[in-house]
Amino acid sequence: EYVDATRICKKPLVSCCVFTYNQEKFIRECLDSIVAQKADFEYEVLVCEDCSTDGTLAICREFQTRYPEKVRIIHANHNYYRGALNFRRGYELARGEYIAICEGDDYWCNDKKIQLEYNAAKEKNAVAVFTDNKTLKGDQLSPKGVFEGQNLYDRIAHFTREDFIAERFGCERDNALNFATATTFIQKNISDILQKY
Repeated sequence: EYVDATRICKKPLVSCCVFTYNQEKFIRECLDSIVAQKADFEYEVLVCEDCSTDGTLAICREFQTRYPEKVRIIHANHNYYRGALNFRRGYELARGEYIAICEGDDYWCNDKKIQLEYNAAKEKNAVAVFTDNKTLKGDQLSPKGVFEGQNLYDRIAHFTREDFIAERFGCERDNALNFATATTFIQKNISDILQKY
């Protein structure tokens, strides 16, 4: 682990978990969008780096040096090959009560993302929150998001523990909400549900 133990925040409310492997073209924009978050609570950026063979780790280490109060890097000695195993490392090592996920080739376009999601989770007593997203391919932005055409506040989906299990992991998987990983904001105490699937 690469961390400045004397400067890293002691009790983060949110762990922003970044999962990355060979994403040197994208990881800088991803990390920039996360360290720029404006929140009235402490948060950590936990980078789970899966033994990249390109310059991904060097860029992550640069961020850890620049933002020692926020960034921790968990570096693997070997490649896990399966993304689920790298995700599991993040869930196990995250120190926050909530986990916000962003894969290394994604980024957040709102600098209040985790604050808004936390507020929504508390207000609705939700264990999981998912927000709208768009996809950028080359220089083309997808014309519609998941919740396109709704009011801004309604572009956040809220789930109780029971709702979350039924909607995302129930038998009726064809009807499950199609949310992007980069919009996931969950209570850490439900991460055991995610690890089973």
